[in-house]
Amino acid sequence: GYIKTQEEYDSIKAMPIELKYNVENQNEGIATYFRSVIQNDLIAWCKERNIDLWESGLKIYTTLDSRMQQYAEEAMEESMKVQQKAFDTHWQGKNPWIDENWREIKGYLQSKIKQTDTYKNLVAKYGAGDDSVNIMLNLKKRMTVFSWDGERDTLFSSMDSLNYYKRFLNCGFMSMDPTSGAIKAWVGGINHKYFKYDHVRQGKRQPGSSFKPFVYGTAIEQGYNPCQKFQDVSPTIKVPGGTWSPPNAEGDRGSGALFTMRQAMARSLNSITAQLIQKVGPENVVNFAKSAGIASPLDAVPALCLGVSDVSLYEMVGAYSTFVNSGIHTEPFYITRIEDKNGNVIQNFVPKTRQAITEQ
Repeated sequence: GYIKTQEEYDSIKAMPIELKYNVENQNEGIATYFRSVIQNDLIAWCKERNIDLWESGLKIYTTLDSRMQQYAEEAMEESMKVQQKAFDTHWQGKNPWIDENWREIKGYLQSKIKQTDTYKNLVAKYGAGDDSVNIMLNLKKRMTVFSWDGERDTLFSSMDSLNYYKRFLNCGFMSMDPTSGAIKAWVGGINHKYFKYDHVRQGKRQPGSSFKPFVYGTAIEQGYNPCQKFQDVSPTIKVPGGTWSPPNAEGDRGSGALFTMRQAMARSLNSITAQLIQKVGPENVVNFAKSAGIASPLDAVPALCLGVSDVSLYEMVGAYSTFVNSGIHTEPFYITRIEDKNGNVIQNFVPKTRQAITEQ
């Protein structure tokens, strides 16, 4: 009864059918990295229960706040465009892959290409050491590449592509409610289509000075107080093979002035932080950090006070939240409940909490 007349029927029938159809793409839309991370967890969860993740019509409810996620992604893009421009300007005409002595690492790209699927497929086809492998790696072909001004078409070989992408800076962004443990925003990198590696939980880096609160926290738990004064002088610490005297950020061994622990942490003074780890013991700092929420292996060495052991952003945000949450560690989580296709709750997820460090 919707079409009333034969004329209407004939005119509509003559019109083409325009189908606006898109296959759902994990590289598009909001929270692309988060969706990939959660997918892996859900595959494992479904396997345990013999449920088909793709066909069973599950409803998965997460903690993400879409507005905060949008702001996080915009902030990441805005900041990284500026950082990349500064990086490119600094390294203009030079290669950024260098060793600890600031010398270029020879054969870096040739070494890295061997880790790619392209190289492995070529070796499988032609055999290791065959000239054809090298020829094909340097054969230029049409491809679309990422840039901060949008995707662009170019003629690149596999070696050109590797050289191009190895110059991009990347980073991660995570936000959580320290009380509930609910993750509100998760940005794993600058572009999921071209950089699949997740820099929130998968990637680990040296935290540097952001590790210092765990040293000061250990000292507070051992009876030191924020008003206790220390001299700004770098100690000489015996280490295997010699001694270690960490300079401050300015490169000096310290001003000699007195600073309270509170001031020393606020100014991020390496000298006083190194004195503290000497007094409280590196093993105790490891135990304190683990209690606060760091799960990665930590080396119980004096240099730990300057954040030399690799940790993930996921761990650091969770551990920092322990301070905010009066010493109670709440494990970060991002799924609240899972329902079947009829709306029946299969599982509710409750955050795990424990008293990790003293409130003081």
